[in-house]
Amino acid sequence: MSKRAKGKGKEKQASTFDGACGYGSAQHGLAASMQQLSVNSPSTGQSMALHRPLPSGKNGQALTVLTNHFKLSVDGLPATIYSSNVKIHRPSDRQDNKAPISSAVRRRVLQLLLYMPDYRNQVYTDYDKVLVSFFPLTDNSDKVVTISYYDREEKGPRTGPDREFFDVIITPEAPPLPTQPLKQLLSNNPHIPDRGSQYEEALNLILQRHVGQSPDLISAARDQRVFSLIDKATQTNLSHGLIAYRGYIRRARLLYAGLRLCVNTTTAAMYEHGSLTNLIKKYDPRGPPANPGLQINYVQKLNTFLRRLRIQGNFGKNQVKHIASLAYHKGTLQTVSDVKFVCSEHPVTKAPGNLTISVKEWFEMVYKKTLNPRGCVVNVGSKGSPTWWPVDLCTVPEGQFYKSLLPFPEQERNMIQVACKRPQQNINFIENEGLQMLGIRQPPPADFPLHIEMKMSTIDGRRIDSPTLQFGGPNQVKPQESCTGQWNLRNRKFRQGAVKPWTVVVFQYQGEPGIKNLKEFKDAIKRAISGYCGIANNEINIGVNAFQRWPITPESSLRTFFNNCRKAGVRYCFVVPSDPKWYSAIKRAADKNGIQTTVTLRKQSNTVKDSPGEIANLMMKYNIKCGGINWTANISSKAQASGFGSNIMFMGADVIHPPAGAMIGAPSCAALVASVTPEPAQFPGHIELQHNSDPTKKSEEMILNLDVMAASRLRLWKTKNNNRLPELIIMYRDGVSDGQFQQSLEKELPLLRKACETVYGESHQRRPRIIWQVCKKDHPARFYAPKNNPSNGFDQHRNPSPGLVVDTSVVTRDLCDWYAVPHKAIQGTAKPTHHYLLHSDVDCTSDSIQGLTHYMSFIFSRSVTSISNPSPARLADRLCDRAKHHLYDVYYPDHDPTEPRPQYNAGDHFKGQSDIHQDIRDTMYYL
Repeated sequence: MSKRAKGKGKEKQASTFDGACGYGSAQHGLAASMQQLSVNSPSTGQSMALHRPLPSGKNGQALTVLTNHFKLSVDGLPATIYSSNVKIHRPSDRQDNKAPISSAVRRRVLQLLLYMPDYRNQVYTDYDKVLVSFFPLTDNSDKVVTISYYDREEKGPRTGPDREFFDVIITPEAPPLPTQPLKQLLSNNPHIPDRGSQYEEALNLILQRHVGQSPDLISAARDQRVFSLIDKATQTNLSHGLIAYRGYIRRARLLYAGLRLCVNTTTAAMYEHGSLTNLIKKYDPRGPPANPGLQINYVQKLNTFLRRLRIQGNFGKNQVKHIASLAYHKGTLQTVSDVKFVCSEHPVTKAPGNLTISVKEWFEMVYKKTLNPRGCVVNVGSKGSPTWWPVDLCTVPEGQFYKSLLPFPEQERNMIQVACKRPQQNINFIENEGLQMLGIRQPPPADFPLHIEMKMSTIDGRRIDSPTLQFGGPNQVKPQESCTGQWNLRNRKFRQGAVKPWTVVVFQYQGEPGIKNLKEFKDAIKRAISGYCGIANNEINIGVNAFQRWPITPESSLRTFFNNCRKAGVRYCFVVPSDPKWYSAIKRAADKNGIQTTVTLRKQSNTVKDSPGEIANLMMKYNIKCGGINWTANISSKAQASGFGSNIMFMGADVIHPPAGAMIGAPSCAALVASVTPEPAQFPGHIELQHNSDPTKKSEEMILNLDVMAASRLRLWKTKNNNRLPELIIMYRDGVSDGQFQQSLEKELPLLRKACETVYGESHQRRPRIIWQVCKKDHPARFYAPKNNPSNGFDQHRNPSPGLVVDTSVVTRDLCDWYAVPHKAIQGTAKPTHHYLLHSDVDCTSDSIQGLTHYMSFIFSRSVTSISNPSPARLADRLCDRAKHHLYDVYYPDHDPTEPRPQYNAGDHFKGQSDIHQDIRDTMYYL
């Protein structure tokens, strides 16, 4: 097994940090390249370096692993690559020359530029701001190229008054890149060429050209996700007007083993193209309901589904426009006969006069089109200046992504079936269909300068040991069982039982029959509390109040209901609703009244799930929310044996941002969870809203109030540990991209140190050491069993068994990172977590940090499985999700699509930690 680095060396850090910053290779090339990775802490002014690579680990069973990385050779590149900056403007003689240009138009302009003879060969672009070429595009001064614009659906440049021009201004951006350093890369020399990120960008733009210029392909995520419009084998009907497209994501990287191209499958939902009338019918074949109240809901949902969809008018100049809204009045769709407007002149004779005319009459007179009088109408203008098009004369162009939540449950089920394929299927898709779609073939086209192997790479990996799980008494799950990634609660008690006075509450529609097995459900809960928690039943019977008709105004009514439950002594409710859409309102009201809840959906058979497995799932949530401990994984002992000490606080942090369609100025939400004892089990959390002062700018990914959040967690630890504070803090940070690692160290780590200065200073205790780790799931890397040895460390589907670690070949050259698969893939292909150790005050080894991280995936207390992320990171994600339910009316406002989005007002909505009742604020209520 190859080693990533030989030897190690310390970098001195400020003395108040109580330790060294990091360790890694002493090789000159790597050390030199690391200089550009240093950042300055605003609190100390000291330079902090991202942690260097550690020598690869030795523990565990050695494995040979197949990975979706392909060897990439650059021998065909010329001696030099040139980079240019691009600006796009409208001609200066136009009145709207300073109006913003959409990303779609920018992309199309650069597509047209690359169709021109001077740019057709050896010129590549990101279709936004950058050009890369194999020859100079300018003579060291700006160059202006004028583009005659036309859309993808149009056959050529426009003529007459519709003709449109754009100026492309090309400016030299940086010194040319010599390609010799890339050609000399060796896997046994971890040297990183200067300007390594520019080399990676250039390679990806070269690969991008085939995708960007092909009319049969469409892409997303800056051309990283690619889909075919003509290969029907990649398309699956999701129902209700949406199609699932199987595509591919690719990324060229400069990795430890050299240059590699990573390719993986991806899936996206797109609108069904063709007749707009047919699309509306397929959205809901039943059509508008007769009940006026239900019809309003139907129209609102259909309007949301169609909003911003591009449609082409099959009349006149066949223009393409975006739908602003359906035509409707008081919740009822209007037809071509209903919608009327005033013309200042006759549409044909041009005779002056105020003429009131319907959409149907207009199109019959002007375009000689006979319309169905009951056909719908869409507005492709604006509310103030509408332009009405008959739905029957519109088509939906192909390749339009659906970017919202799938509106129907069957669409979700169908999407999962499409996206979750077993490893062998994905291997076949990638090596055949995927490479071809990306324009990679052998022999390569004459003008393609890269050579890419057509078979996946084989690399080294290891399978490390899993922990012993400790339940109540002597009952254990041994490593030979936990290493399967699954266990059960049969004949086991929780490590530490806890209870709260509880009741069962049913929320139902008016006139809905009762739940047939409600008594059996209650009896099962009683037995389970006694069996798992080891404590006598403490049910509170609230009589007829346990059956509630879903209120017309749920927010205030639910607050009153849960307040009355609290007065009756209830502290925990097992809630059985008839509709999943009620979930958010139930959680909001209960959290604000200090009532813990677990929601179990009513089945269509008017029953509730009461099998032993279902009840066990409820008990795991009940016990952990009540403050108990379901099981432990001997993590304190593992940490002690690995040189970290035993008095450790584990933290997890994440941030969520407002979705598209949220209120203007809607806040982001940051969550921090932290253990409260040296043997981690309970992870109470803290929520903070992050208000964006400028809604036009991207939301802040860094956690701005981490000092306040961390101080609250440290003080909670202190109250539960006889005024002692932890000696080491390990942070698992979720949701940070590669380009934000330095920001995380520069902005967030000092805030955690600031919290420590405050809280430890109050007790005059030695400041803790800190380990800062990032866990990433948004990457394309996958690992499979090699074809000739599928059973060694892998399951029958060729997925890795829990415990796989990969820290060679496909990891970075300049950072301390590794891939891990600590979980069992229930369906589809296992997705590894990519871990980055950004900073450590502890002299750790690969084996020690990887082993401890692996153990942390076994204490996610609401599931009898190991999980893909360390539990604190997943729990922070769950806390963010709970905050999203509190912000539901902010993130998903119910408003007329023709009206401007409502403005967020902080005083009218969820305020964060202070809005959670103080009795449950420091519990795991969010799980």
